[in-house]
This record gives sequence, C-alpha cells and structure tokens, in this order.
Amino acid sequence: MEINKEPSLVDKAKNLTTAAVNWAKKDGFSRVPDEIFQARKSICLACPSWDAEAFNNTGRCKICGCSVAKLYIPSAKCPDTPPKWDVVNA
Repeated sequence: MEINKEPSLVDKAKNLTTAAVNWAKKDGFSRVPDEIFQARKSICLACPSWDAEAFNNTGRCKICGCSVAKLYIPSAKCPDTPPKWDVVNA
C-alpha cells in the first residue's frame, strides 16, 4: 500500500475510541495470547507504515495512528489493504 498522509487528530481519536469500544464489547477486555501479539508485532515492525520512533520508541501505525497496544486486542485488525493480520476469533 502506498503510504498516505497520516490520520488527523480527530481520526486518531475515532480509531482509538472504536478499538476501545470493540475491546470492551466484543472481547470483554481479553488479550490475544503472547504468540499472536508477537506475530502481529513482527509484522508491524517490518511494515513501511510503522513509525518505530513514535510514542517514546514503542511505535505507531501511520495508517490508523494506533500504538502497539492495539496488537493486544483480539477484535482488532491491521488497517492496511489488504490487512497484514486479522481478528482473532475466540
């Protein structure tokens, strides 16, 4: 995917809110197993849309603006087209 302009602050807030609501409603605040987190993280670290220096060097997606914390959420998926990783079904 071609790297586009980063999302606005409003879009980042919407993305964060959507992820948080889905995490609560769909996942009951559960987390993916460590193996899945590590696999997702490896994919993101290799992605040209990942800003490794953001959030005090913990990283941020340039497409949606989310941090590495999103990788723990089972109902989250990569915002790229096509997604590089997908929802984890419980």
